[in-house]
Amino acid sequence: MLPTHGRYDYSNITTRPDYSWPGGRRLAVYLALNIEAFGFGVGKGAAIAPPDQAQSHSVYSWRDYGNRVGIWRLFELLDELGIPAEAQINTAVYEMAPDIPGRLRARGDEILGHGVTNSDEQGQLSEDQERALIEGVTATIERHERARPAGWMSPRLPSCRVPRERTLRSSLPTGSGSGSSRKES
Repeated sequence: MLPTHGRYDYSNITTRPDYSWPGGRRLAVYLALNIEAFGFGVGKGAAIAPPDQAQSHSVYSWRDYGNRVGIWRLFELLDELGIPAEAQINTAVYEMAPDIPGRLRARGDEILGHGVTNSDEQGQLSEDQERALIEGVTATIERHERARPAGWMSPRLPSCRVPRERTLRSSLPTGSGSGSSRKES
C-alpha cells in the first residue's frame, strides 16, 4: 500500500453526499493573496531567475512591486466587486508596509501566518526551530490583529516541506482567525 497523509480517505465524487454552502449556495471561491516581504540581496533569490541574477535589482523589483502597486490595484478591484480575501502574510510586512495589513483589517479580510519573510525558508529548520517560527509568527499576528491567524502557509512553499505532523498539532493556529466581518454575497 502506498503511504498517504492520513487526513482523509479516498472517495470519488459520484458517491459523496450532496453538499450546499450556507444559503443554498452551490459554489465557494477562495481568494488567497500572498503578501510577502523580501530583503534586498539576502536570503533566497528567485528560482525562476538564472542563478547569477537571483539577487538582482530586477528580481527584487518584481517582488517589491506587489506591495507598492499590485496589492493596491487588487484592493480596488476586490472592493469594487465586493469580494473578501484571505491574506497569507509575512510578519515583516507589519513593519515594512503597515498600511497593507491596515487595509486588510479595514476590509475584514482573514489573515494567515506565512512566516516572517520569504527571503528565508523553513525547510532546513529543526522541529524546535520550526515550532518557534510558527509560534512567533502567530504571536506577532495576534498582537497586531487582536486575534489569532486563521491558519498557516509555509513561506517559500515550493522549496520547503509541509510542517511536521507534531508541529502541526502543537503549534499551528487553530483558526479563531481575524474573523472576516464581510457579509456573504
